[in-house]
This record gives sequence, C-alpha cells and structure tokens, in this order.
Amino acid sequence: MSRQHQQERSEAVKQMILEAALEIELEDGEDKVTVRRIGEKIGYSTGVIYYHFRDKQDIIDELSRKIDTEAYETVKAFIDPEKTIRENLKCLYIGIATLAKTKPIEYKRIFTNRRAYGRSHEAWAELIKEVLDVAVERGELKARDTTVLTNCLLGYIIGCNILFLEHKMGGVNVTEEFAENIVKVILDGLYNSGL
Repeated sequence: MSRQHQQERSEAVKQMILEAALEIELEDGEDKVTVRRIGEKIGYSTGVIYYHFRDKQDIIDELSRKIDTEAYETVKAFIDPEKTIRENLKCLYIGIATLAKTKPIEYKRIFTNRRAYGRSHEAWAELIKEVLDVAVERGELKARDTTVLTNCLLGYIIGCNILFLEHKMGGVNVTEEFAENIVKVILDGLYNSGL
C-alpha cells in the first residue's frame, strides 16, 4: 500500500470518527459521546480511534474546529460585497435554507444544538456585520450601531430557519419570492427601527 493511499485511508477513518461523534451528539447529547460508542457506530475498535485522537475531548475539539470553518466558508460564499444589501440578505437567507436541506446534520449542529460552542455563530455574525457596514457606507442603510442590527438580523434569519427545519414547513422549498418577502420584512424593520 502506497504512503499516499495510507494517508487517504487514515483521513477517511478520521472523518468517519468525527461524523459518528457528531451524529451521537445530535441524537443523544455530548455527554453520550464516548470513544467506545463511536467505535461501535463505525465498526472499529477503540484502539483505531485512539490512534487518530488522544481522547473524547480531542474529538469534540476537532469537530468544533471543522464545523466553525465550514460555517464561515458557507456564509462567505453567500455574500458578495458588490451586491446590494437586499441581494446579499436574500442570498444569505436562501443559502441558510439550502444548508438546512443539503447538510442537515451540520445545520443542526450550528444552529439548533442546545450547547453551542466554538465560533460558528461568531463567524456568521462577523460576515453579516460586514454586509451591514458596507450598506451603511453606501447609504443603503442608516444605522448608528450595526452590531445591534447584526444580532437582530442573525436571530431573525436563524429563527425563521429553525421553524422551517423543526416543522418541516419548507426549509427545503424556500423560493426566491418567499426569500424576497422575508428580506423586505427584515429591511423594513431595520429602516424603521431607529437603531
């Protein structure tokens, strides 16, 4: 077996371990994630898991870093500084709904996990704040404090998507028209808030 093949196989096993840990955490809570349970889920001995990770906390920490990076990259892909605030918010809203559809486990981990940790929410907030700051600079939005607006906006978007996900009401079928209506409500609220 070539060295490259061994590295690829090792990385694949590591990813299986992380995915199993994530599934267990989402189904039963972080306290139920154990090296033994992960091994049972993926069909490997605990020795294989300890070869890749020092302990359970090492697995949780790596999982958190991975999710944080994916969250940041996901949001970054939705936002284009050349677009208007209306276009960016619409893309962001549709993007989050698409994430709920295409990667439900990651979506749930980022947005609905009872014990959120890591920087996922911070990454989303930083990028949303950048969009708002650009909109203020361009005169598209009048605001005294984009930090407050960022938190309100993020809460609104996440709240809407959680409702869709939990009630299976359409998080997978968010249309352009629906997204436009949501963005209109958001922007009308921002314009009229006096913040």
